[in-house]
Amino acid sequence: MGRKRGGPPLRKELDNLSYLQSHPEVHQFFSDVGCITFVERLQEGYHQGITEVFSKSYDGKKATVGSLEIIVDEAVIASTTGLPRTGQSWFKTTVTKNLDFRSYLKQEFQDII
Repeated sequence: MGRKRGGPPLRKELDNLSYLQSHPEVHQFFSDVGCITFVERLQEGYHQGITEVFSKSYDGKKATVGSLEIIVDEAVIASTTGLPRTGQSWFKTTVTKNLDFRSYLKQEFQDII
């Protein structure tokens, strides 16, 4: 028989701050990496209708809510969420345009592209 897949999730999804409040070491970790402000903001709630309009109109670069066009990039995400702009790139699967990358390639590969 094949290997059985599935099972319970291996991570804890926070749905309120009680877990952080009862585990000071976890709260400190979130603080140390700069994410506690974001977690606290999530507890304030969100507007379901606006969130739905935003997510349906988001095209990978911008979203339109009513007459407001919202450009979404790393700087906007960081300022809106309070998350630090450190660590791995948030948009690592995005194709970079307007960048001459050929000069970074080895000579034998520069003419292939």
